[in-house]
Amino acid sequence: MRVTTDVDNTSGSAPTLYLKYAFFQYRDVFFDFLGVNLQGGLVSTPMLGLIYDISDTRWIYQSLLDKSANMLNGFSMESSADYGVRLSFIFADMITLTGAVVNGEGFKKNAGGLSDYDGLAYYGMIVINPVPELFLVGSTRWEEYRAKQDNFGSDISDKGYCGFGVAVKTALIRVGAFYWMFWDNDRQSSLFGTRPPTVRKSYSLFEWYLMMNMGAVVPTLPVLLHGRLSQGYENAGQAANSDVRRRTRMFAAGIGWAFNAHLRILAYYERYMYDVGRRAYGYRNPHPASNFMVKGEVAF
Repeated sequence: MRVTTDVDNTSGSAPTLYLKYAFFQYRDVFFDFLGVNLQGGLVSTPMLGLIYDISDTRWIYQSLLDKSANMLNGFSMESSADYGVRLSFIFADMITLTGAVVNGEGFKKNAGGLSDYDGLAYYGMIVINPVPELFLVGSTRWEEYRAKQDNFGSDISDKGYCGFGVAVKTALIRVGAFYWMFWDNDRQSSLFGTRPPTVRKSYSLFEWYLMMNMGAVVPTLPVLLHGRLSQGYENAGQAANSDVRRRTRMFAAGIGWAFNAHLRILAYYERYMYDVGRRAYGYRNPHPASNFMVKGEVAF
């Protein structure tokens, strides 16, 4: 089993303690080639769980799938953990098939557990390892929402994504590139008993990351090098603001030092640039946003 807590102090009031992960796990191997991993409780979601496991960048900043609101004009659907059940089958340590059914609300919005939901979320993911260091990934997520507000049976809103990526993980370098396509069929609440309109929006997100530890080559020079590039699009919708198309670009870089296996530090700079425009009327460029941070990790 695993139980991990965290502290939230973003509300401006006293910090609150919450559960990040809390699950039971059963693992076994059958016929010397089929591995099974079953988890139940507050589990990691498949795509972000994989990225955080192989990228070694979570201590610096979240994946932009996790923080897609930064890139997609506030649109977000993914959480790194959620209440539910997750099952993986591992074939000869080369192909992993993972499915999950979770609450869909995210770990910070699950005060009522599985009874507190507005439509479940369903995951599927395949990871192919031709060699242990190489990961070929395909993933999908589908979620229904507004289930408690639905008046027409088949008109529950739905959203989701499908994506793919490739990553390499070695002692010296961890690098990956991922691309996701999102949709959001937002069926609005009814108006005077009539069938509600549907606002269909689509998005796309690309993310590339690099993490290098030069200490793997020169043990006396454990310099850390980090880079990240991302581009997100909010495409024109089929209703409401149908002629608006937004693009957000982001790049980040960092340099640091790994003192030992338990302590490392990194100076990190990131910059976001925005394009907001209309197909027929040109575009304008809002002011870019820049952040500089010093990140540190102490691990036991």
